[in-house]
Formats: sequence, C-alpha cells, structure tokens
Amino acid sequence: MALVQVPPGEKPESREVHQILAGLRQGEPVALPTEFGYVFACDAINSFAIRRLRDIRNDHQPSGYTILFRDIAQLETFSPPVSAQTRRILDEYWNELLTLRAPKRDLSWDSGDDCRNEYFYSRSSREPFIQEILATYGPLAISSASAKGWPSFSSPELIEEQFSGRIHTVIGNGYLEPTGKSTVISEFGDEFVVLREGEIKYLDLIAKFPDSKFRLASEMRANA
Repeated sequence: MALVQVPPGEKPESREVHQILAGLRQGEPVALPTEFGYVFACDAINSFAIRRLRDIRNDHQPSGYTILFRDIAQLETFSPPVSAQTRRILDEYWNELLTLRAPKRDLSWDSGDDCRNEYFYSRSSREPFIQEILATYGPLAISSASAKGWPSFSSPELIEEQFSGRIHTVIGNGYLEPTGKSTVISEFGDEFVVLREGEIKYLDLIAKFPDSKFRLASEMRANA
C-alpha cells in the first residue's frame, strides 16, 4: 500500500491521479479525500473490486454501497432516465450533500448488495480530481474509510496503519473531519420521500421546490 501525501488544502496532481487509476484498474480499493471526509472507493461495476471492498471493511451485510457519478448522464447509464422533477432537484444539489435512491437498469449488477435490491444510492462530488476520475474511469462505489460500523478515519496515517496491505493507495490531504450526513430522497409516483434528513433539510426542499410533493419516511411509517 502506498500513502501519497498531498499538502493540506491542495488537490492531487496527475501523478496522484494516475496512482489512483492504477489501483482501480487492478480491482483494488483506494482511500480518497473528499469534501465529506475520507472514503474508500472502488470500481463500481467490477464485482471483484466490490467483494474486495466488503472484505477489507468486514462488511458482510449486503446493503449496497453509494455510487459516485460524474453527472446525470452517467447516472442514467445505470438507471432509467430520471423524471423532469428529479432532474430539477439534482441540478440544484448534485454536488452537495444529497443522495438519490434510484432504480437499477440491470438487476444483475452487484452494487455491494449481492444483487438483492432493485435500487441503488447515487450522488456526486464537487472535488475536481474526483470529477476527473469519474469522467476518465467511470463511477465509483464508496464507503466510509473504516471498518463496518465504525466512524470514518480523519487521518490518512490511521487509514494506512489500520488497513496496511489491504488498500492499494491512500491519498493523504491532512486531517479531514467527516461532514454531516447526506439527505437521502427517493421518487415514488408523483412525490418524493425523504428517507433520511441530513444537511439538506426537509423544509428547505419544500421551500425550494414548491411544485413538488415531499414527505418524510417517518410520517409514512407512522401512518401505516
């Protein structure tokens, strides 16, 4: 495993990006700095890479990983075309703390769920070097940079210490405190359900998109 240090606040250059791409092409997970903290990432469509990520995290519950996409067009290669109202929301929050639960176009795709689910979770990143990787290589499956059930590590040195020999490359960018939770939404019929309220608030969505209907998942369970 290689720990490649990048000065805090600076972005990885071509050398570091090539190091990341080398690991992804070998089907190995890498650790990346993002605007929401350090994450483990691997090739989203390589089943061997997905299994490697699950193994290093001791993740034996196949719930599926969040998938990073460069843009909506790339997302729609894995999901049916999004509706006009979903596109409006994504256009506003695509690079923010928003996650969309989307239906799978191909049910045989293992997104870390052993092909058990008909949907997957999608989002993007505003980091330019990650956008470059997504455009050059393709979508990435991501998880917190930790073992299953543990908080994400904030230090690249700790990641290297705990996962030595199991992660191809760690791109260190100084201490990164994980940010707040992403808000998770899903479209059901003519309305959106907020499956988890995070940094983007339910009331903010209502105010921003008055022509769309939003409901909290907790309200649906209470009324069931």
